[in-house]
Amino acid sequence: MKKHTINENGMQQIVDQLKSQCKPSVFDGWLEDDLIVSRRSQEMLSAWASELEEVLDSGNGDEIEISQHDTISGHTEHLSVTAEGIDIVEEKP
Repeated sequence: MKKHTINENGMQQIVDQLKSQCKPSVFDGWLEDDLIVSRRSQEMLSAWASELEEVLDSGNGDEIEISQHDTISGHTEHLSVTAEGIDIVEEKP
């Protein structure tokens, strides 16, 4: 079984995608440069990363949905990270 962990590169990819795809009210300022290192920001980013890690670990895809109510486009969008943003460890059963 493979264990996926979103690394620092992946976290930045998540930040960039959330900023470009979500309405500002969704992140209520916690993605802004002066708040990104705050505990609240790190908790929110960790929640997005954990959800993506779970999908990757399950083998049922490589992205998670961003609700249409949260996106600028008004359509469901998807969040994913490139291989450079993921550390993979093979776990023994």
